[in-house]
Amino acid sequence: SNLEGTGRNFVGKIWAFRISNKAEHRGISFTPRELPFLPPAGQPVWTEGIDRSRLLPALDTLPEGYTGNLLEIRRSSGSVADANTLRLMHFDEDTRDVVTKETGALNGGATIVPTGYFSGALSVNSNTISSLVFGGLSSTPESWTIDFRVKLASFSGDAPQVLFGTNLNETQTSLIRVSSSYIDIQATYNQRVIYQEHSLQLNVWYHFALTYDGNAYKFYIDGNLFGTGESDKHFDFTRKLWFGSFYDYSTSYVSNCMIDEFRLSNAVRWTENFTPPDKPYGESLYNWGIGPKLDESR
Repeated sequence: SNLEGTGRNFVGKIWAFRISNKAEHRGISFTPRELPFLPPAGQPVWTEGIDRSRLLPALDTLPEGYTGNLLEIRRSSGSVADANTLRLMHFDEDTRDVVTKETGALNGGATIVPTGYFSGALSVNSNTISSLVFGGLSSTPESWTIDFRVKLASFSGDAPQVLFGTNLNETQTSLIRVSSSYIDIQATYNQRVIYQEHSLQLNVWYHFALTYDGNAYKFYIDGNLFGTGESDKHFDFTRKLWFGSFYDYSTSYVSNCMIDEFRLSNAVRWTENFTPPDKPYGESLYNWGIGPKLDESR
């Protein structure tokens, strides 16, 4: 176009121009999109002169090859979840659960740091008895999966990294903890479903995944089956969800770790060894407001 009064001209083509109110790529390399961006739901799509074979589907349908349901998207955080997700925390900038919309309560020196596995992460510090706490859910599904990234700064002894309950010695408390020698998973107080020696290293990121199908527990580390156990004892997700350290009666239990990309699902996500996700859940479909399909790779 001719800029009025300047005599300066631009000759060329601009395609798929967008201005966003968030940092889309957070300073990492990415592959530019090959298809147009869609407007928010409910707004018309202008298609005059556009090759319709290259248009994305409307927001009331799923892209080809994807299954599931469309869920509400929190565009301020760029976070989505599929229909099987009960909780999802990215910990990029805050402690929001993007499914329940709850913001967890930080205690002690617990904080969100920018040095997570993907971007930000929750950091709990053994020096200050720090923790992050969420309220419980309304029910516990018959089968489920817990998965998250964790980096241990020190082994915690009796302190769990993740706990569902009010305190460590309560009857209905469920937990996952890593001591210097053992990974200890308890469905209820002193009811171990997996207790196995490990060779984990400090200051290394790992992907943890715990599944339960109503009978058998399976625990995976970086996608590799680590341990199994059968029990009718069930994790209780109606209890409070704790990350890291907490105070129980007259005893302080302290963890020292970082946790990233925590997800709780109402389905068994994996039944055999798998490759852990290489991006935050829903990240690749953020612009559509659609959660990832449920398959062995996710």
